Amino acid sequence: MVHNCPPETGATGIKQEDILTKAVGIKLIQKLKAAGHTAIDCTPTSANSVNDSVFLRIWG
Repeated sequence: MVHNCPPETGATGIKQEDILTKAVGIKLIQKLKAAGHTAIDCTPTSANSVNDSVFLRIWG
């Protein structure tokens, strides 16, 4: 998920991009698992910067 935790929360409009991205990611993971695939949620719960958020998603 691209935008996933402060300070990287994405665009704000009618809804917050972060909230929509998480919802789509959760549904996708559920569908992949139901189809027999292994899916790993790599969403960090906190980050100190945008770079930290990206690093955590790639290297956990």
